[in-house]
Amino acid sequence: MANLQTNKQKQYYIPLELTPETVITEEYKDCEVRWSKIGNRRVRTILIPATKEQYYEFMRPLWREDKRQQRHGADEI
Repeated sequence: MANLQTNKQKQYYIPLELTPETVITEEYKDCEVRWSKIGNRRVRTILIPATKEQYYEFMRPLWREDKRQQRHGADEI
């Protein structure tokens, strides 16, 4: 019974890569910095809340490039 799904909406977050050029607004200055995988790279990020549509719009090209590199990466080296 404890594993039953609830009616809560799933939360989506876009990983924002932190670089020296990244501008962070006051709203996100105190966010937890964590390591995330974007494509095939591990980078320092903060998580930005997003809608499901925004999340998929942002992540699909990254997933597509990651999958392309998995298939053809050895050929390009």
